[in-house]
Amino acid sequence: MSRSEVSDFARGVVLGASTALALVEVIHRIERRGWGGGVTKLLAKIMGASIASSAREDARGEKESMIARLGLIPHPEGGFFVETYRTGCAPMTSRGKTAFDRETKREDGCATSRRTDDEDRGTRNHMTSIYYMLTRESDHQWWALNESDHVHYHHAGGAVTYHLARSDGTYERRVLGRDVEAGQTPQLVVKGGTFKAAVLEPGTEYAIIGEAVSPGFDFRDFRFVTAGELAVRNAACFDDSSHLIKPAPEDTFDHYYTGATPPQHHFTPERAEES
Repeated sequence: MSRSEVSDFARGVVLGASTALALVEVIHRIERRGWGGGVTKLLAKIMGASIASSAREDARGEKESMIARLGLIPHPEGGFFVETYRTGCAPMTSRGKTAFDRETKREDGCATSRRTDDEDRGTRNHMTSIYYMLTRESDHQWWALNESDHVHYHHAGGAVTYHLARSDGTYERRVLGRDVEAGQTPQLVVKGGTFKAAVLEPGTEYAIIGEAVSPGFDFRDFRFVTAGELAVRNAACFDDSSHLIKPAPEDTFDHYYTGATPPQHHFTPERAEES
């Protein structure tokens, strides 16, 4: 095999016209000719770069396909989401607040002590669930507080590191992912009242997770965490992750749902009433 043939083959690898098995065969031929390790290392480097580039393209395609097929929209905390379940109400129709369709009585909801104003009776849907995605372009979740318990499930993509500042002042980092041998966990429970932020694993294109919330999510039970609150709860946590505090947090969220449509595999109620 001539040097020009090796060059042509390497060019084909870059263009994706050859396979790893073919490259191994070429490397073996080079070694038998005694050309030394330099050419072998170069071809291995070229193939590695080609494989990495192809993997990144595949991950970008998967990410874009999931956003489109699952109907994900931007999330106030960062990343993308879609509500897939809300007990007693069609998902995405109540814009993140407690609601019941005409077949469900408000009294059948989950009673809580969360009376945020005169119109809020404290009743919540029993449970809600969402798909949530972080991406390379939107790779973190801002510090926020939810009153309800959350259970996170890793579905696909890279790992996600969660920063958790609990109500007792303790601080912990947990990694949600599939590599259990490396200390990751495929499921993560976060109790209500915990300050929470998250970051996508560097070098990965996306992560998609599921979040089950009980009592069901309601924006009246949610707010962003301030720098002062985080520093008081845990100074080490503040030093480690204060960059995840949202610079200009909003307190109204209806505009995120503009143009959003309910998932097609769920029913749509004839009427939804906010509690």
